Amino acid sequence: MYMKKVLKVIAICAIVALVSFCGYILIKDIKNNFNNKNGCRPVFMVGKILEINNNEYTIKVILDETSTYQRGDVVKAVEDLKDKSEGTFHIGDVVTIEAHDSFPGGDSVIHIEGMCNESDD
Repeated sequence: MYMKKVLKVIAICAIVALVSFCGYILIKDIKNNFNNKNGCRPVFMVGKILEINNNEYTIKVILDETSTYQRGDVVKAVEDLKDKSEGTFHIGDVVTIEAHDSFPGGDSVIHIEGMCNESDD
């Protein structure tokens, strides 16, 4: 009877160790998948375009679930014009933007990903 309990405790400990190890590997893999080739972690947020100068945009952050920016912050963005002849977005558009939180200096360089249906209220 005593041996059965000992084996049960050992089995439970082995299962806990295996689950912990698998969780560690999974979290490490997910974390690595969020890093791009430059080692920057992308951060997605929603913002409203205030100003446009060529392909550079001034955007007011409306929604951000990260600690990098807060609602009301104003950031600079550039639109990726690859395979486009001109800019896609206009003043007042609400867009999803991707920021890289490891850029040095003042304004972060962010890339506009696409349109959103979020409101500014």
